[in-house]
Amino acid sequence: MWLGACAAASLAAALTGAAPARLAGFAAVAAMPAATGFILMSRFTQNWARIYFFAAWALAAAMLAIQTGGAGSAMIALFLVAPAYSIAIGGGDFAWSAVVSAAGYAVAAALGAGQSGLGLAPEGLALAALGLSGALMLIAREAPPSEPPARRIAELAHELRTPLNHMVGFAELIEKQTFGPIDARYADYAGLIATSGRQMAEMVTRRLDFSRAEAGGYKLHPETFDARAAAEEAVKLAHASAAQKGIMLTALLPEEALTLRADRVAVRQILANIIGNAIKFTPTDGRVEVHVRRADAMIAFEIEDTGPGIAMEDRARVMLPYERGSGGAEGSGLGLALVKMLAEQHGGDVKIGQSEKGGALVRVRLPAA
Repeated sequence: MWLGACAAASLAAALTGAAPARLAGFAAVAAMPAATGFILMSRFTQNWARIYFFAAWALAAAMLAIQTGGAGSAMIALFLVAPAYSIAIGGGDFAWSAVVSAAGYAVAAALGAGQSGLGLAPEGLALAALGLSGALMLIAREAPPSEPPARRIAELAHELRTPLNHMVGFAELIEKQTFGPIDARYADYAGLIATSGRQMAEMVTRRLDFSRAEAGGYKLHPETFDARAAAEEAVKLAHASAAQKGIMLTALLPEEALTLRADRVAVRQILANIIGNAIKFTPTDGRVEVHVRRADAMIAFEIEDTGPGIAMEDRARVMLPYERGSGGAEGSGLGLALVKMLAEQHGGDVKIGQSEKGGALVRVRLPAA
């Protein structure tokens, strides 16, 4: 709507004798907020993007008002758009939008010069701004109240986990023939049900964790601790799943302490995801090794395996949400994406390479204390 209004107002101004050079600059500034909105639209769940968007409207309004008469310009109507957007998209940002609009108005009033050479363009855009503001207010009034996406996902995950845990528990009872012998095929089917249920529960958990991190809801609580202890704990927790596949899982750690400054829970999550992936893709009788070493001002966790590895062309893609390697592996496609997000939140990084043992090598670096 706004881009169409800019085009229509500019055409009307050109037909009524507006100066071409001034009109071109006027139209470019007027279209700026719409371009900003297209760029930031996918980020509107985050406050910084909304505030940036509101600021774009206030800046454009101020620049146009300065060109067309300052405090007395018809462009003052544009200052209504940012608060109207704030109400329409929600999130409690009305105060910010009002602040940036008021600041823009003050600048326009102080610096505004007399209107010159723009024909009917200011009045046309002022009418469009009033119409857009009214439409946004109408949308806000009629739209049903919505909960934050992360909260809805958390509630859904909680609701799914309970029945999934029940399904897995009952299937395991049948598989173990706890209450009496059954046909071997039925026991095998029960085992498949239990395995599928555990996979679903893992996917739900990863989706929940990723949503929290993506929405900025994963708040880090840094503390100082020995990185070797975190690696040992992660290996102990993954030992049962490795033993089930006949995989040798070991932690090869230096004798000196490697003090880390990080969120302990997030580090546990990072290691669990990488070690879990290594076990998943390593064949029976393979090896998975966890190394911890100092790398300049960072502490590096390196997990290498004897699996098929990750192809060079897949290494960047598998760290994107919902992407998997060319091998067509099952899973949510969120494990490494979550690892990357948590590492970067700490000021660290993640790299995937080739292990000397033939498999994958995943290196996560986090700041040392």
